[in-house]
Amino acid sequence: MAGDYIPFDHDFPEKPETIAIHEKSGVTIAEIMLRCHKLWRAFDRHTVDGFLPNVGPKGLAALCGGDENFWILVAEMGWLIFHDGGVEMPGFAQRLCGRRGCAMNTEIITFEVFGKQSPQGSKIAQVIYRRDAAGKPVPVMKNGRVITVARNDCDNLPSWRGAVIDAARRAYSGPLLTGAISFEVWFYRPRPKAHFTAAGKLKASAPVFPLPKPDNSKLRRAIEDSLTGVLYRDDALITDGADHKRFGECYRTVVTVNSLDGATEERW
Repeated sequence: MAGDYIPFDHDFPEKPETIAIHEKSGVTIAEIMLRCHKLWRAFDRHTVDGFLPNVGPKGLAALCGGDENFWILVAEMGWLIFHDGGVEMPGFAQRLCGRRGCAMNTEIITFEVFGKQSPQGSKIAQVIYRRDAAGKPVPVMKNGRVITVARNDCDNLPSWRGAVIDAARRAYSGPLLTGAISFEVWFYRPRPKAHFTAAGKLKASAPVFPLPKPDNSKLRRAIEDSLTGVLYRDDALITDGADHKRFGECYRTVVTVNSLDGATEERW
């Protein structure tokens, strides 16, 4: 299409990752740039979320040039993540933001959290007890009613939210975002042992995607609420978003928050 373009980093030839790929593969810097440009173009044309299904290192070699080992090396630099069901491009939203019409002077925050994710589900009522004269627990009463407190039905939620907040603060300490926000999150979990044979090979019947609970909406809600007052003023500001569940080597979550209009306010 006339006028169509792919954003390209000005410092790409000098990036440490580019130099490392050159030294380990022997491929010239110019050829690395050409192959990566073809890679970005393929993701731009054939994905909306930065995930190419059913494509591995050999598939990328056919699409973008080079061989299987070259693209494995690119993944070692953190520019790609290969999964059982395809290949993911971290930072896809940031790279193509300007081309897709987003404001160019925006704040993009990306961070990673390791550990088993905890969903934010329904609230449950928990009865408050006290000890009577005999030392037995009895419900606390007020005006003839049992006193209860509301708590989340997932006991691990407080520690998980704390881990999310810590990772977000390490990644960003600027002013709170106060305008329109795009929010993207990738949830990774290891495959259960039942997916593998006794020899350690993946079974043909193993699913490509993780389908069991918890569902994406509850996992995402826990993170959105955790980041209120940390990255942005209110999670109601989120106007665009996407969430994804994939299998990976361990429990891992990658969060990208993008200020679409650049609006911020200083912290007190």
